[in-house]
Amino acid sequence: MDPLSFFSHQEQVVWASQAELNSNLHLTTLGMKLLFGLVVLGAGVHVALRHGCEKLGFRIYGSAGRSIKAFRVLERLSDPGGREPSRWITDLLYPIFLMMLWSIVVLPISYFGSFVLGHERGLLTMSAGLWWSDWTKGMLMGAVFSGFLGLGLFGLARRLPRTWWVLLWVAVVGMLLVWSMLSPYRAKMFNEFKELPPGPARSAVETVMEKAGINLSHIQVINTSKRSRHAAAFVMGTGPSRRVVLGDNLVRNFNPREIMVALGHELGHEREKHQDRGWMTMSLAALVFLVLVRLILLWAPKVRGLGLRPDADPAVLPLVFLALLLL
Repeated sequence: MDPLSFFSHQEQVVWASQAELNSNLHLTTLGMKLLFGLVVLGAGVHVALRHGCEKLGFRIYGSAGRSIKAFRVLERLSDPGGREPSRWITDLLYPIFLMMLWSIVVLPISYFGSFVLGHERGLLTMSAGLWWSDWTKGMLMGAVFSGFLGLGLFGLARRLPRTWWVLLWVAVVGMLLVWSMLSPYRAKMFNEFKELPPGPARSAVETVMEKAGINLSHIQVINTSKRSRHAAAFVMGTGPSRRVVLGDNLVRNFNPREIMVALGHELGHEREKHQDRGWMTMSLAALVFLVLVRLILLWAPKVRGLGLRPDADPAVLPLVFLALLLL
């Protein structure tokens, strides 16, 4: 089918130009990731960051660690030899600070790509203050995830040097499932959700769900207009938290038949079990990631010049970052 039947030549030229700019931004980000990993390793930033985390961890432990019973469990996990009781704090802090450092490095291009261009193209309605609020919340969520990953990864790698990666993989698979199950509740940190009231729009949704053979009790509307002009429909959550979500732009600006078309595409993913395939793919990717980390933990300390310790040094993370990028 000829696109000119629906869109003018001028529109297609504009969109092609936008797509080219998006590709250039993507390639620039990839190049920045590569340069970031090389600079961090080549300049010894990875070791300096570890020293800083160790000093901070020692201060935290010295002021509160001896009086908190939960800390003792983490001490036994992260330091089987009992020589550095505050080592678990370094395991926790290192990935958080590394993630924050990377986020700050790419902040200008992130702001340009997701905020400036969005407004130039007439797609966004959000204010700069809301963008910064979302960025901060995303950073906090990333910090929690990164911290727990570092705590479990390096602590288990010392406690169970041969089998840690298998146990952590099982834990990560479970976390991915819980993360997906909690997605509607995580999304409430950024948006408001309301049940779609009875009417033509809800009837259209219920009709297409019935035809697809999918029964989900919650049909909700999200306030996408607070941030953009996108007309969205999707299914989110896992198990009991599974629900249909429509953007308020879609409900407000499109008729019931058009809503059925938009939702029908998303329910097609449900029929074809794409979410289950995606979960399996992510689980397999997590296994490959952990095997790669295990190999790097064994090999990297033997390389002169990297300054890595042999007992699951968190300073190996930039090398893992770089290896994943090259893969």
